[in-house]
Amino acid sequence: MLLSHEGYTTREIATVLQITQRSVFLWLKDFKEREIASLKPRSGRGRKTKLLLQKDKEVVKKYIERYPNQPKKAYALTLEEINIDICYETFKNFLKKHCV
Repeated sequence: MLLSHEGYTTREIATVLQITQRSVFLWLKDFKEREIASLKPRSGRGRKTKLLLQKDKEVVKKYIERYPNQPKKAYALTLEEINIDICYETFKNFLKKHCV
């Protein structure tokens, strides 16, 4: 917003921030419509987790407790039981976020 206020074009801002011109345009448009409120994060944004919190947390915890030094084995067994396809990074992030 500051760069725009200082007179930079959307192309120049996009180059500086290494994003598309369209992203800059949408941010500026949103700021004009919603002002300061546009800077606050909105709920519902971003990709939703495939792991359901309580049900899946119990399954993950069960295998992590059973195989504390073998997270990849816990990951494989968890995938079998809950029957969803997630990558190992998502599994690790779930462990970190939910302190399992």
